[in-house]
Amino acid sequence: MTNTNIKFSSNSILVSFIILFFSILSIFKLSLVVMGIHSLSILNDLIQVKSEELKTGFIDSLGFYDLVNSYSSSIYILCAVIFCFWMYRANKNTRMLGIVNLKFSPSLAVGSFFIPILSLYWPYKAIKEIWKGSFSETVSWQDGSSSPLIILWWLCFLVSIIGTQLAKLMKPASPSPSEFFNFLCGIISMQLISAISMILITIIVVSINKQQNKKYKRL
Repeated sequence: MTNTNIKFSSNSILVSFIILFFSILSIFKLSLVVMGIHSLSILNDLIQVKSEELKTGFIDSLGFYDLVNSYSSSIYILCAVIFCFWMYRANKNTRMLGIVNLKFSPSLAVGSFFIPILSLYWPYKAIKEIWKGSFSETVSWQDGSSSPLIILWWLCFLVSIIGTQLAKLMKPASPSPSEFFNFLCGIISMQLISAISMILITIIVVSINKQQNKKYKRL
């Protein structure tokens, strides 16, 4: 039975913004991967042949990388804000579609990302709950299947966040060229994994929104 106390709100506009800005963010991150590989190539040459020209080229490549990364970080914050709005409304819409006994309220679903320790698992549970509620056609929605995309997205998201922080913490104060090479490899890998997580969550969001709109039209 539909929850008449909560009004269904189409997330189509928010989803359009998510597709747009998450795609831009993914492009930025993939660009950072390409630029990082270019910097690694220069550094590798510099390790083998000491050259002022190569050194200048390497420093310039890092400067450009940092510039693009700063833009990427700004877009990331914007994406996070839009996603939080979407998640809040998606949770509310799930309730409006007749799904009861949800463990996460709209506010808790969003807040799960910001609670220490619990943020390592709760956001995954909150998204999985929205997915199950949106795709279930029975009252016992908890028994419904989830999507493997959700766990894959969450693992990529965690690895990219934790891996980036660990790489920065483990970076020597005055790294040798070979140590800096290894550091760059780690950072580039995390950028690639982060781009994958952005693509996956976009697919998840679009799928949930499409299914919720479809169910609402049948009410």
